[in-house]
Amino acid sequence: MKFQIRLMCWVCLVVFLQPKDIEAVPYETYKKTKRKAKFNNLFLIKKDLLFLRITNCGLKDISWNLFNGLDSLETLILDNNAIEYIPDFSFYGASVLKSLSLANNKIKHLQTTGLAGLLDLNYLNLKNNAITVLSESTFPPLPKLKVADLSNNPIEIVFPHTFEVLNATIELSLGTNNTQLHLHQNAFIGLDSLEKLNLIGVNVTILERPFMIGLPNLVEPKTQTHPT
Repeated sequence: MKFQIRLMCWVCLVVFLQPKDIEAVPYETYKKTKRKAKFNNLFLIKKDLLFLRITNCGLKDISWNLFNGLDSLETLILDNNAIEYIPDFSFYGASVLKSLSLANNKIKHLQTTGLAGLLDLNYLNLKNNAITVLSESTFPPLPKLKVADLSNNPIEIVFPHTFEVLNATIELSLGTNNTQLHLHQNAFIGLDSLEKLNLIGVNVTILERPFMIGLPNLVEPKTQTHPT
């Protein structure tokens, strides 16, 4: 039997959605349980979880043990929290994730080990965070990732080979109107499958050939230049 959990802190409930009944756990109880059992996973009582949503909770810290053992989890939503950092192998215990959303947090930096192990991931939402730099040490191999949304991040610079391990990605969004986005040549090397590219606040009026190397299948580029 498959289950869903939604942790909805605007009503302070953990709700277990089941075919016949609804079981509710107050958020304060969840926090106390987590403190008492630091290395245990509250969600292991539902090992067949497919969907988990933890939003508007003021969640600041995540770690591998929080999601460890969720071997069936396909969708994880951690939007509208206060997460600033993704520790090493944070989602390694939920290795079959297909959709991960960390939108509307305070994430400033991404590193390869933070998202490592998500080999089935096909949707990544990091919009509305505080990321300023992307480089070849940002992403681990994500061989099935189709959509990556990093829009509304104050990205100032994208270094060469940043996306070299995202060979299956079809749609990519970057930048914000409030920050000038500087692209290095060869920034898009490796995006062999990319069809849609949305660049906001880019510092070049026309993306010339040197900036577009590595995009053989691009059919829908959209750019909004930064006002100078």
